[in-house]
Amino acid sequence: MGAAAVEKAQPGMGDEALSRLLFQTEGVRVLAVGPPACLRILYFRAMEKEALSRLRLCPVSRLEYTLGSYVPRVRRMIEELVMTSGTKGVVLYVSCPDLLTQTDFEAMMSEADNPHHVPVAVFRRGPMEKRKRKPVERLEEILRGFETARESHWVGKDACLCPPPPLAADYSGAMTAFEKDRALCTCLVTGSGCASCPRSIDSFSGKTFWYSKMNDLQITLGAAESIEKGIGAVMQEEKRRSAFIVGTPLTAMTGIDDSSFPVLKEKTFIQTDGFQDALDGTRQALSTVSRQEMRCCEYTEKRINLVGYTPFLFGNQWQFETIAHDLERLGYAVYWLGGGTLADFRDAPKAKANWVISEAGLDLAKWMEKQYGTPWFYQMPVSVSGVRTAYQYLESITGDAVFQGCTEDPAPSEQPVRTAVMIGSHELNRQVSVALRNEFNVECTIVEARSFGWPLDRETDYVIADPLYFQYFPEGAAVRVPLPFPALSGNRYVRRDYCIIGRKGHQYLKQFFM
Repeated sequence: MGAAAVEKAQPGMGDEALSRLLFQTEGVRVLAVGPPACLRILYFRAMEKEALSRLRLCPVSRLEYTLGSYVPRVRRMIEELVMTSGTKGVVLYVSCPDLLTQTDFEAMMSEADNPHHVPVAVFRRGPMEKRKRKPVERLEEILRGFETARESHWVGKDACLCPPPPLAADYSGAMTAFEKDRALCTCLVTGSGCASCPRSIDSFSGKTFWYSKMNDLQITLGAAESIEKGIGAVMQEEKRRSAFIVGTPLTAMTGIDDSSFPVLKEKTFIQTDGFQDALDGTRQALSTVSRQEMRCCEYTEKRINLVGYTPFLFGNQWQFETIAHDLERLGYAVYWLGGGTLADFRDAPKAKANWVISEAGLDLAKWMEKQYGTPWFYQMPVSVSGVRTAYQYLESITGDAVFQGCTEDPAPSEQPVRTAVMIGSHELNRQVSVALRNEFNVECTIVEARSFGWPLDRETDYVIADPLYFQYFPEGAAVRVPLPFPALSGNRYVRRDYCIIGRKGHQYLKQFFM
């Protein structure tokens, strides 16, 4: 049988032959079922092949897996797909948790309303099935069965684009929390498939990480010991000081946790499960590391901690360089709690203040205030007005007058009041909406991503959204303002020069609203 292995994640991971078969075979529709983390990569594979109209996603929560309550929803989605014009067959694409729980999809499909007898086949894939037969061979066999079926020509529903994908997984957020720390051996504990997104669409710095590979027998008989040995070997070979081990749906459903790796003395285990998003994963990583690494110490230096950086909100860290340089010019050392190293946490209580730049850092800041008395404030430094507000907080906390007049206010906008609709109620949109009102006289209405539609129920001058949403809009609906939300679209729209922070952020917004 062999032992579970630990391998370095490589660019281009994933089975290109599988996605080509799925999304370039005419008349085939795909319904993917599983934890949100397992479905995300399929959306972008279909998008690359201009096949989003052939894909549907059915994200399942951890509670739904426990109760088994998602099966009726899967049946309804199948019934919709078989009644879509042009369908020759439906592939029900299921993931590892359904193999672990032995979900009986065949019984469910026999009960589905399928008046035209469109063939529906279950495609069980992933590391837990590879041992039995190559996935491409199994999929080819399914598609050959569809060849004898007649393409449906009845008047049914027209195919539409698959709704936007789930947000990036919590484990991706945890893995990017310490991207600058070259002493860490970051390892994702998975069958293997969970490593695809963090190495492709959700990779921002290209930092090396490792992942486990195991099949169904190894999982059943226990693979933690061999994974631990594999991590230890990598640490020795790569000269890494500490293991940073991150969980997935597989670890959550098989009980693998920190105690599963007793031999590794220098380690941090982040109990992510793939059912939450990247911002929650960042929050969890920061909270776990703070409790392991911080020590009680008195304030001894002029230091500001920037708390809660994550590329899944900001895309890149360089856009904070001006703020960091300004603080250093004013005599304050800058440390990153999130986006830095584990060592930055050790003396973090020495700081005069914690500047929380995203909600991912709130739990950490509140805990430090309770544990060490470190004062904190929350302000995302969007555009110049966001930085000005932050410096007012810093002056209030430190009593240091050097923060007065540090920002140059832009000239007041002489534009009339205009309106904008923002898609998505996440914190980046909320913070940008404040800057637009203060600096450009734009009043924003934020709508949930699931509820927007065209035509809008109100007239508007602008639509502000992650560019991924624009493919769902008709041409000429309103002026489109791209505001990447990397937790949704990954690295797809974040250019190296993208900036929403401080003076450069003001210039970015100005090109659309002045």
